[in-house]
Amino acid sequence: MSLEIQMEFRRLGNVEREIRQLQDAIDDARNNVGLEEGNPELEKLQVENMKLKHRLSILNRAIAAESGSSQPSANSSILDHLNDIFTQAIATAFPQVCADVPTVITVSGVPKFGDYQCNNAMQIVQKLKALDVKTNPRDVAVKIMEAVPRSPMI
Repeated sequence: MSLEIQMEFRRLGNVEREIRQLQDAIDDARNNVGLEEGNPELEKLQVENMKLKHRLSILNRAIAAESGSSQPSANSSILDHLNDIFTQAIATAFPQVCADVPTVITVSGVPKFGDYQCNNAMQIVQKLKALDVKTNPRDVAVKIMEAVPRSPMI
């Protein structure tokens, strides 16, 4: 036999031995051999699994709390929150015109009057005048203020 053929037989023998080792490892994995209590890889995976389950429970509680909360979240826009509150107040104070009047919230031009203002009084007076209801913008503004619900943000 030539030297090349002998080398090929050795390689073939090594490959066959490796195939048998891999088949044995696959059989052991199927029969849960090697996954004993002292196995460091198994312990590492169990710890990681426990941590992930804990994170999942925290996230599920946070989702449940967020979806059940009627309070505005800390990352919600103050303008959106004010718009919602004043839309509700206008609907409460003037239900006959609330559908025709879009809520207008702007940044206040005069700091002593606050940071934001609702500029709907004039529009509501005009809509009420069309319905033959006589009132002035100051009275409309007072009624809107009285109808504003409590909010932790304002």
